[in-house]
Amino acid sequence: MKITSHYIMPAEWETHSAVWLAWPYDPITFPNRVAQAETAYVQIIKHLHASEDVELLVTGPEMQARAEQLLVTAGVDLKKITFHQTDYADVWIRDYGPTFIHEPQTRELAWVKWKYNAYGNKFPDLLKDNEVFFALRRDIDKRMLDAELFMEGGAIETNGAGIILTTEECLLNPNRNPQLSKANTETALRKHLGANKIIWLKKGLVNDHTDGHIDELARFVSQNAIVCASEDDSQDPNYDILRENLHA
Repeated sequence: MKITSHYIMPAEWETHSAVWLAWPYDPITFPNRVAQAETAYVQIIKHLHASEDVELLVTGPEMQARAEQLLVTAGVDLKKITFHQTDYADVWIRDYGPTFIHEPQTRELAWVKWKYNAYGNKFPDLLKDNEVFFALRRDIDKRMLDAELFMEGGAIETNGAGIILTTEECLLNPNRNPQLSKANTETALRKHLGANKIIWLKKGLVNDHTDGHIDELARFVSQNAIVCASEDDSQDPNYDILRENLHA
């Protein structure tokens, strides 16, 4: 099928200028170990900022001051960190954050804002994260495409050349978009991501609250190669699921 968007979703290994992160603070997500999470984030940012900028969410001035102190102590150059003060619940920005897309010839950037309902309304405390990037849209001086599709970033994977990898369990789940058929969902992916082919795996891991995010199952490592998880123990509850995915 012909690509219906002049934008396309790039692969993760392609050149990019920045990584978006959200500073950890929630004791529910990190029980008795918020400080350890902060230490881990300092190391992540320290390694990232050597080659690219970091766009960092913080909830307000007090958190920003703490983050700055820890980062400077670790030798991080704050000139390569852009802080965004906004209200958010979760650090898992991959799922509620935007998908950046580009025009292949001119490299013009745009971004898709998916609708986010905290993994099918499983976690009411996280629902406010749907509003984070509406609040930050002025900070991203690029065209925003407001997609009428409930989806998380971890649900899709691309080879950067128009192929999207996902699962039926997640994108066709009635707790996301019950009014949409598989064909409707494919149309939305083609429209917003420039997809010309969608590869559908069936299910994700047992008891996975994401309902089968692809980033736990299979990833493109080049335009023509996919690494897929498998299980050797036939008694494991994931054995048949992963075997079916492997042979899809």
